Amino acid sequence: MAPFAGRLHQARLDFRGRSYDLPAHAPPHAIHGTAVDSAWSVVESTPDAAVLEYELGSPWPFAGRVTQRLQLSPDRLDAELQLDAAEQMPVVLGWHPWFRRRLDRGADVQLHAEPLQQYVRGYDGLPTGELVDPQPGPHDDCFLAMASPPRLVWPGALELELHSPTDHWVLFDEHPDAVCVEPQTGPPDAVRLGRHTVVPAGGALVLPMSLLWRSADSS
Repeated sequence: MAPFAGRLHQARLDFRGRSYDLPAHAPPHAIHGTAVDSAWSVVESTPDAAVLEYELGSPWPFAGRVTQRLQLSPDRLDAELQLDAAEQMPVVLGWHPWFRRRLDRGADVQLHAEPLQQYVRGYDGLPTGELVDPQPGPHDDCFLAMASPPRLVWPGALELELHSPTDHWVLFDEHPDAVCVEPQTGPPDAVRLGRHTVVPAGGALVLPMSLLWRSADSS
């Protein structure tokens, strides 16, 4: 997700005294940036690694480049998302892994996460900026800080752990067939909340993520 993650209130970006309209792909809001439904150029590709690039442009009002680097190993995937700004811009980066609730074997997934704080959702489903103790799910919520890396367990099949140095995570488990665990550099609608990163011209923002897995076969 780049150059913003999650929903953007009323599909409008207000930055440094100017307002910009963006496509409302989750009416009435914009969602998940512009890279998610754009073509990427393959810069490098091997059987276990890839580098892809995406040039920022309309409808995003600022110039820059987004690069993702992927490295696959037998027991892990290392991913890095980097935005290089050609001009000053507000940025929130995010990864949005989807996981099936049910694999071909084993029991349904169990999500183990220990967030320290949770953003309150307003009437429009977006964070208000207020932080509270974590609430019971199901969730489509942003959390601040994890006591330990989030972990998904499919009993009898697989265990997977997510690592990222960021302090913002979105957990989504309202879908009947999938669960999402999303490291982000800020919450949804971060610019309106003042919790985004301003990347200067010539600067960059990087968000790494690693997925580590091992068999949980009980046989």
